Amino acid sequence: IVKAGDQGVPVRAIRQIAEPLRAVGVDEARRLLDRIRVVLDATARTPLSEVLRCDLLVAELTARWDRTHGELMFRSALEAIGQLDSLDVRCEARARAIAAAKLSFPDMAEFAVEVAREFERDFDALMRQSADQYRIAVRAIRAVASIDVPWATRLAQKLNTPGRRDRALQDVVNESTRSDDPDIDAAIGAIRLIEDRADNS
Repeated sequence: IVKAGDQGVPVRAIRQIAEPLRAVGVDEARRLLDRIRVVLDATARTPLSEVLRCDLLVAELTARWDRTHGELMFRSALEAIGQLDSLDVRCEARARAIAAAKLSFPDMAEFAVEVAREFERDFDALMRQSADQYRIAVRAIRAVASIDVPWATRLAQKLNTPGRRDRALQDVVNESTRSDDPDIDAAIGAIRLIEDRADNS
């Protein structure tokens, strides 16, 4: 933050500073988030993908001490996601929203199911948008892999060439291992899909 000077602080840096607050006690997290939001309010809201990730995180943290306000912030972020023009950014943001809902808003499970349906619809449209499907879909696939490895594996299998599918599956495996509670069986299943394709080539 000190190095940013007059250039402003990147939203990504602010998010990375705030993420550890998930593991901090409520009173300390609230105090520190108040200070972080002062910096965030003075920061340019770009790029949109990082802004929305940050908004979801702030909603998630706020819900720890003010459930109603946290849910309002979460719903506001979802509304902003739905208005995005860029399909790849919208897909990634919807996946992040589903992750936040599962982690911090379990009573909104039905809402998360609807967001998942919207994600699938957007993802299928994204697949029709470009021949280079890995490039435009990889961020969304990685985001899904952080919460649901089998689902991310199915998405990776939708890509249009074996090479792109294998690259996406490798991303799924890599992302799943970063989880605090990795789905080892599902990750092994993704690895076997890559190996099976290699054996048959």
